[in-house]
Amino acid sequence: MRKEFFKGANAPQSAIKISRTRIEQLATAKPQRGFSQGNRRYWEKQENCSYCLLDYRDDLTKIANKRYFNIWLEQVWKRLALEQVPLSIILIEIDYFKIYTYSRGDEAGDDCMQQIAKVISDCVQPPDGLAARYGAEKFALIIPQIKADNAVKIAENIRKKVKKLAFDHDTQIDGLPDRVVTVSLGVGITIPQIGVTPSLLIQAAEAALYQSQRKGRDRTELKYAMTSSG
Repeated sequence: MRKEFFKGANAPQSAIKISRTRIEQLATAKPQRGFSQGNRRYWEKQENCSYCLLDYRDDLTKIANKRYFNIWLEQVWKRLALEQVPLSIILIEIDYFKIYTYSRGDEAGDDCMQQIAKVISDCVQPPDGLAARYGAEKFALIIPQIKADNAVKIAENIRKKVKKLAFDHDTQIDGLPDRVVTVSLGVGITIPQIGVTPSLLIQAAEAALYQSQRKGRDRTELKYAMTSSG
């Protein structure tokens, strides 16, 4: 791995531009008044092909879903492989969320999920960053062009802000990381390489998340994904 990776070298300018439609635009986009019949047909075709483009947004949290996450990660990976700058993924899982939902009810669980999603989405760094719901109790955050220690700082900021939301667990339940809902986080980081898939970075983040959970949860762990252009 290149030495600049650990020093956070400045990203070179790239001539490659990636076309991106924000999740918010996908959700709210509507045809303009006065569009022609041809445009109408085009719009209907786009809606039919992408289920009105809402297939890329999670219904509950209103952020990107895993499908959109995978699409966007692939594009960012290819561009940063040419620029040779770092890319990080943070995986976030709500600790013992089923216990919280069981004791507090589905409505309280939905509110908790939505507010945690808001905390995570507030950490998105445009134009390439993305927050997504990655699973039933899991989120993912794509963070390009920062050093490992800064990625960990972002993860720790999320962890602390989630605790400040103060979603209280049932006081009769013992053995939890805290009396309030917490999250465990795994940070994976690497410099993307041409000819290597981003699955290696996801695996690193998953391994870091697993380590965080094994060590007691409510913590952040970091793992480097070692890639080569082979």
